[in-house]
Amino acid sequence: MSISELRRTIQRLNRLDLDHVDFLEIVSSLRAASKGIFASLYRGANTESYFRARVHNGEQLSNLNDFGAPPPELVKGFQRCNPPGAPMFYTASKRINALLECDVQQGDIVYLSQWCCKEPPPVNVVLSPLSHHDSNHGSTLDEVFYTFLDTIFTRPIHASFSNQYKLTAAAANVLTTGYLAHDAYDVRTDGTVGLLYSSVANAYSGYNLSMLRMHSAKS
Repeated sequence: MSISELRRTIQRLNRLDLDHVDFLEIVSSLRAASKGIFASLYRGANTESYFRARVHNGEQLSNLNDFGAPPPELVKGFQRCNPPGAPMFYTASKRINALLECDVQQGDIVYLSQWCCKEPPPVNVVLSPLSHHDSNHGSTLDEVFYTFLDTIFTRPIHASFSNQYKLTAAAANVLTTGYLAHDAYDVRTDGTVGLLYSSVANAYSGYNLSMLRMHSAKS
C-alpha cells in the first residue's frame, strides 16, 4: 500500500459511523493497511508482574476463575481490545493503573489480583511506552500507520459508548493475531501474541497488557 493509499484509508476509518459499520469490515481494512508494516515483537520476562482489579459489591469472591477474563456470554459490548463475545485478559503494570482502569469509586468493594508468568509471553510492543521499544519503525508508511493507531488507542471513550471501541478492537485483532509460529518469541501455533499499550486512565505512568490467551499465567 502506498503512503497516499494509507492516508486515504485512515481518513475513511476516521469518518466511519461506528454505530452502524460492520466490525469485520474495519478489521479487513486495517489488516490490508498493515501489509508490509514493521511489527515489533518482544518476549517478556517471567519475573514481570501484572495486576487486575475487579469491582464486585455482591457476595464475596473466592474462585480463581472470578479474577480472570470474563466468560464470553458476559461480554456484551466492545472493549478497547475486543469485540462482544470475545473476552481478553486485561492487566496493568501497576496497581494504581488497574484500579483507575476499573473506575473504582468510594465505597466500592474491589478485588486486586497480581499475576506473573511461568513462561515469558510474546507481546507486540509497537504501542508501548517501554524504553526497549524502538519508536523508529524505518519508513514513513510505518510512522503514519502507527501514529494513527496510537491516536485511537490513547483517546478516552466513555463506557456508555462501546461502539466507539470498534476501531481499537479491530486494531488489536490485527496486532495480536495471524502470526507464524516462532520459537524465539514463543509464538505458538494459534498465531496470537499479547499487546502492550499505554494506559488511558493514567497516561503518564505504566502500561496495560491484553492477551487473547493466558500464557501460563498464575495468580
